[in-house]
Amino acid sequence: MLGNDHTHGRLAWKLPAGAPASVASVNAAPDIKPLFREKARNSMIGRFDLWSHQDVRDHASTILAVRRAGTMPCDGKWRSEDIDLFEHWIADGMAE
Repeated sequence: MLGNDHTHGRLAWKLPAGAPASVASVNAAPDIKPLFREKARNSMIGRFDLWSHQDVRDHASTILAVRRAGTMPCDGKWRSEDIDLFEHWIADGMAE
């Protein structure tokens, strides 16, 4: 399901419970990159670029772990739907 996220001005994904990963395709540019706001990118740029598909792909498991733990909120915590979307993108093969 898609719904407007008025807080961040992007679409929020919610997969139905028990839905197979193939239900919806998640892509980096339209779906994942907007999760990383400019403040987060600037905070991490010395280590890797959160707006680079390859960098986020290379560090995806670490990013997911710290987002789940709430220890990477340089500009605020992610909503659970955003964490689910990121996790779905990883499971779906991290498409560009």
